[in-house]
Amino acid sequence: MHNGQPGTCEFELSSLFDMEELQSMQDAFALATGVASVITDTSGNPITRPSNFCRLCKDIIRKTELGRANCFKSDAVLGRYTPAGLNVRRCLSSGLWDAGACIVVGGMHVANWLIGQVRTDPAGDEAILAYADALGTDREAFREALSEVPLMPLERFQAIAQALHLIANKLADSAYQNLRQAQIIREKSAAEESLRASEGRFRRLLEMAPLPISICGPDGSVEYLNEKFLSTFGYDIEDMPHLDDWWPLAYPDPAYRAYVRESWRNRMSLAHIPPKPFQVTCKDGSVRHVEISGANIGENILILFRDVTDQHLAGLRQRESEENLQTIFDSVSECIFVHDIGSGTLLDVNKRACETYGYSREEMLALDVGKLSSGEPPYDQQQAIEVMRKATVGEPQTLEWNARKRSGELFWIEVSCRVARFGQQDRLIVSARDISDRKRAQELMQREKAFSEAVMDSIPGLLYVYDDQGRLVRWNKKHSELTGYTDEELSRMTLFDWYKDDPDEIANITAAVARIPVDGYSEAEGNLQCKDGSKRLFLFTAVPLTMEGKDYFTGIGIDITERKRLYELMVQTEKMMSIGGLAAGMAHEINNPLSAILQSAQVLRMRLFSETSANLAAAEASGCAIAPLRDYLERRNIPRMLEGIEEAGRRAARIVAHMLEFSRKAESVKAPVPAEDLFAKAVEFCSNDYDLKKKYDFRKIRIDIEIERSLPPVPCTATQIEQVLMNLLRNAAQAMNTDQESGRQPRIELLAHQEGDYAVLEVADNGPGMAEAVRKRVFEPFFTTKATGEGTGLGLSVSYFIIVDNHKGAIEVDSVPGGGTRFTIRLPLHPKG
Repeated sequence: MHNGQPGTCEFELSSLFDMEELQSMQDAFALATGVASVITDTSGNPITRPSNFCRLCKDIIRKTELGRANCFKSDAVLGRYTPAGLNVRRCLSSGLWDAGACIVVGGMHVANWLIGQVRTDPAGDEAILAYADALGTDREAFREALSEVPLMPLERFQAIAQALHLIANKLADSAYQNLRQAQIIREKSAAEESLRASEGRFRRLLEMAPLPISICGPDGSVEYLNEKFLSTFGYDIEDMPHLDDWWPLAYPDPAYRAYVRESWRNRMSLAHIPPKPFQVTCKDGSVRHVEISGANIGENILILFRDVTDQHLAGLRQRESEENLQTIFDSVSECIFVHDIGSGTLLDVNKRACETYGYSREEMLALDVGKLSSGEPPYDQQQAIEVMRKATVGEPQTLEWNARKRSGELFWIEVSCRVARFGQQDRLIVSARDISDRKRAQELMQREKAFSEAVMDSIPGLLYVYDDQGRLVRWNKKHSELTGYTDEELSRMTLFDWYKDDPDEIANITAAVARIPVDGYSEAEGNLQCKDGSKRLFLFTAVPLTMEGKDYFTGIGIDITERKRLYELMVQTEKMMSIGGLAAGMAHEINNPLSAILQSAQVLRMRLFSETSANLAAAEASGCAIAPLRDYLERRNIPRMLEGIEEAGRRAARIVAHMLEFSRKAESVKAPVPAEDLFAKAVEFCSNDYDLKKKYDFRKIRIDIEIERSLPPVPCTATQIEQVLMNLLRNAAQAMNTDQESGRQPRIELLAHQEGDYAVLEVADNGPGMAEAVRKRVFEPFFTTKATGEGTGLGLSVSYFIIVDNHKGAIEVDSVPGGGTRFTIRLPLHPKG
């Protein structure tokens, strides 16, 4: 070959090669590889006789004017020079695979060695058949000739083409050397060198050939074995120097050996010995299936061995597969249904399907899929056809199906639908297996799961499982109900997320968790923070839990906020009862001297200022006139002092009466009370409150009362409602006292009116108001914004309890910073019971 673009040919190929020898080499190559071969000039005109040309190209395509022109055109294109030196492509005429190697001698493109006329994929035959119509030839004859075209993998053809390329290179190199030698030693030396070169080329051709090759002399001596022969059969020339040594080695069975020798003897006189299959025993004892062909070259015989063991085994496997298919088909444990892809017709079923459904094979083939289904949507014929349709367009289907046996019994199957090669055609294969037991087990598991979840969700508290990293891994519905978090949010929660920004709570819970593995049990109280920012007091318990080698702890959290509130309320109630008892005792003790003071004041007024006979007689006996005495008393303001004593006494008596009334146990029976009485009592109590008078000067607060005339008396426990109103008035006074810098006159509005079946009582002030975060929490137990020691945080929570729980009403608050605060109480006018 030559690097670079070759020049124009200046000499004939026949001047470089022995054409008969080249023809023999071409023929041998074609026979050895099973491909067609021809050598052409650079214009595509044949120089050698075609070797192994297929009937399709030789007798059909090239017999037509168009086909012949296209063939020559394709040969010229295939033989065009390329730097790689090798072209592999489909024929421009027939569409079969061809290859061409340029023969460049001394920088001159002198010829092309073309091979091909092979098929690589039967699937492309239809496209090639279309060429028959273009040529106007008989389509069936064309098809029959096409089927005779050799079939081989494209990779193998490319390997043969590569071998051709190397051979053509060597031919070109040898030709070039021959040309140079011819110039040096003239005609005689050129002839000798050409002969030697020819022998070398031929030997190299044989060595590079992809097939085992041997050359035998006329006396049966083995002259040559190539490397492929040794690698295939394991024998070298020392093992078999003569054919008489070959026969017993390759064919140890005497009868088969006699058959092979006779067959070979009958064909060896032919110029070209056609291939015939035989079984050859290799040196290692294995048996290879080969096609043996040959050619007489002068006095010697060139023998080619084509190994077809793989094809033979593939054929055996194919036959065995077809023979065993039915056995396998009937022995599988699943029900198999074979359907026609186009019509969906049931073509075949296996024994398992017949046994499962209770039909014979003939009966099954006469049924449609609807008869084998429960018939209840979605397990009916329409849905079954849709599933099969999806499978036929390349969407494999797997689903559960409710099927019906011949007896009418319904059962569950798992169905798989897919397109597969069955025999020589694509079919829709439906496999089904009985999963009734699995479905029953699943249903049982689902019932058990539903039962477990129902039990978990019925627990009146938080049921939780945390892992050793503190992550919440299992929880019940109460988590969402009590805390406001969604399941998705809970799935990301850790133990300490409940106590954000509260190091004391975190330390408390951390200590409780640390006790779990030590004591086997732990409990702790914790103020759990809900999604809305509010906190609920819980009593948490925990025990260790190990599952699948991992450590967890599980327990229950009970909301004890109300319990704690009730407990504190009980404590407060006890305190109030104690105070009430003390107040009652003080009232009785005060009443005695108070009565004496009032009585003495009344007696003094009567004895000093009344015109009784006893007063007159006493004055006369003392020598003192009444008129001057009274004048003296008036001048000393004694009457006014007596009035002050009497007024103070009466006021003290009212206070004592209120103390006695407050100390009495509240009656559980509600009675109608006018709203003005409730307001009046609450205002009077607050007016007499020492703290309110001294600290907040309640009497300087403007109190506006407005009551709807048509409002009927309110059914309630008066002392409890008065207590609520007192709490609201006290809170309003305290709040407005902190807002003195605003310059506004403190003012409280007490309003009462009717809304439907409710009496509405309102307490509104013009104080500083409160922030939204505070407003949301005002009714929580122990929540207070007052300084330490000034409030317990129970006043409004107790008020809430009295209104909502005791009176089945409602209380709410509206407030904005700087806009005052308004509490609205709604009490039913017609309470049940």
